[in-house]
Amino acid sequence: MLLLTKIRDASQDFEILKTTCVDLANVVDFYPLDDQPKLFLDEDCEIDERAQELLDKYTEIDGSETKAVEVEGDGNCLFNAISVLYPNLTEAELRVRTIIELCNNEQHYNTLMAQMGLNLVDDESVQTQVLRISNEKEYTSVLTLAALSTISEHPIESIYPNVNFDDHY
Repeated sequence: MLLLTKIRDASQDFEILKTTCVDLANVVDFYPLDDQPKLFLDEDCEIDERAQELLDKYTEIDGSETKAVEVEGDGNCLFNAISVLYPNLTEAELRVRTIIELCNNEQHYNTLMAQMGLNLVDDESVQTQVLRISNEKEYTSVLTLAALSTISEHPIESIYPNVNFDDHY
């Protein structure tokens, strides 16, 4: 995708990247997301049996209503998972939108991290995260979840099955 290439080219310097993202936001705004994500899985969606087992065994989530979907574990797994809900968007498009959201609202996300105590889960600044996720196959974090939630205008719930029984998250 051309926009992701522009982001990568500018990612050597965060201030240049922020300026680039302001310009790219105007382009992305011409292509809004679908109003609603898919609510039901297609028959071709493969269930991640191990993840489903963990959800069933270690959470209070009703397994008849929620399914763990198998996605490509190629380092882009969060974007791949979200693209299951928005099949018209690629992982790269979601990455571009996320980077633009984080860059253009850096102060908001830094404040969010401080106010919600998210630094207990993720101690990266917006700047560090954006520069890292400008590249494919880089792990994402709570900031990415927050930005994707804003982009989609839907809440995203991160579930950590209590398999260790002493995990505060």
